Amino acid sequence: MKNFSPWTKRIAAFVLAAAMLVTSSACGKKGGDTSSSQPGSSATSSSSEAPSKPERPHQEPVAPSKEAADKLNEKIAINEDVVGWLRVPDTEVDEEILQGPAKADGFDVLKDGEFYERRDINKAYNWYGCYFADYESTVGNRNEMSDIVTIYGHSMDDDPDSDKFSKLKRYKEQKFAEEHPYFYLTTPDDDMTFKVFAVLYTDWKNLPYYYPNEAALKSASEKNKDIKLTTIKGIIDEMKNRSLFDYDVEVDDTDKLVVLSTCTYLYGNTKEEKEQYRFLVVGRLLRPDEDASAATIKLSENTDAKKATDA
Repeated sequence: MKNFSPWTKRIAAFVLAAAMLVTSSACGKKGGDTSSSQPGSSATSSSSEAPSKPERPHQEPVAPSKEAADKLNEKIAINEDVVGWLRVPDTEVDEEILQGPAKADGFDVLKDGEFYERRDINKAYNWYGCYFADYESTVGNRNEMSDIVTIYGHSMDDDPDSDKFSKLKRYKEQKFAEEHPYFYLTTPDDDMTFKVFAVLYTDWKNLPYYYPNEAALKSASEKNKDIKLTTIKGIIDEMKNRSLFDYDVEVDDTDKLVVLSTCTYLYGNTKEEKEQYRFLVVGRLLRPDEDASAATIKLSENTDAKKATDA
């Protein structure tokens, strides 16, 4: 091991401190904005109020393989807040997903909803935290899950070879995106495949993707006039408009969506401005008449994609 001089150590400590300051912004829900649904409400109760719309036929859940079930149950035995397992091929994203304590009176977004942002599976402090589901999302089998499930993970920089969800940024390369059309979410009751249909940079204020269903989205828009999109279809259309690529994937507001969300530092000049931006990889549940045997997907560059800074 190399021996470093005191000055080298001081410089390294300074750089680390600076990096921690820059990346101290939440990679979780809305950068710390707590103006979503009222405390005590839940995705389940919101779902019952959602306006009726055509639904796809009931899909039978797919039982996880014994290997997948054993791996997941091993993590659940450590912490019952484990709700699933996420795998994104060729990204090293292959870990458990946790979800903070359920909403209740006195619920605090930062302390409860983003409980695992800086904690490991043992609930001990960890700078990189865990992959964790939005506190309003319902993660279960394909029939019970929220219309939109958002999963957060840290990205300390925009290097696609860095740790955690930084690796999602490999999807910026068209060849990688073409060769990796699926990611996988396994819960105790279901083994699900999601087909990517959008890869994008966005300001979370202009794209409120983190609400679990239309009822929650409409409720939030009534409290916050800055929220202009009030339908799942509007969210999907905006994701496509902002996507780096045009995917040949049909998707509508009856599909179940999973959003993989992380920070980016490419936009904004101040810490506060940088906190607003996210990089997203979005997939919809594989439909009953589809299979995941195709090794690649057809896509093209979206030459008129909306920029992250566009309203």
